[in-house]
Amino acid sequence: MSIQFSGTLTEQQFNRFQECCTPAVLRWILKWLPWFWLGLILIQVLSFSGYIGSFGMFRDVFLLLYFLLILKFRERQIRRAWQSNKLVQGEISGVIDQEGIVWSHAYGELRYPWEIILKYREVADIFLLYTAINQALLLPHSFFNSEEDWKQFRQLIAEKLPKK
Repeated sequence: MSIQFSGTLTEQQFNRFQECCTPAVLRWILKWLPWFWLGLILIQVLSFSGYIGSFGMFRDVFLLLYFLLILKFRERQIRRAWQSNKLVQGEISGVIDQEGIVWSHAYGELRYPWEIILKYREVADIFLLYTAINQALLLPHSFFNSEEDWKQFRQLIAEKLPKK
């Protein structure tokens, strides 16, 4: 049994991969801390009449803006990583079989036997196949020709690899 795949990774799929690489606690903090902090600032402004002119308010507003700037910098960093990585932007194709995965790209071909792949992770419609702690192959559902190929792929992955 061999399963063919081919396609082009989109920037949205790459962004989802980057989100998966961020620890869940950090994702939660990056999402909710600015809103929590803004709420605290508003409570202090409404409850303490002397707070508006105090150093504490300027410090809190400065730290909030600094935190929001860090969030924007992270988004920019991810966008630049996408734009500079020509390997993930091009057409990707390959074959998955009992031996492993053959990953073909315009720049060459790589063979990954199952022993080299450490683990896998399924996020929405994307499989991440980790070949190192910080390196993964991305195989979205859209790369497969049919739903039957996708199901066979999922079954083969479950047999061959430990799940994260």
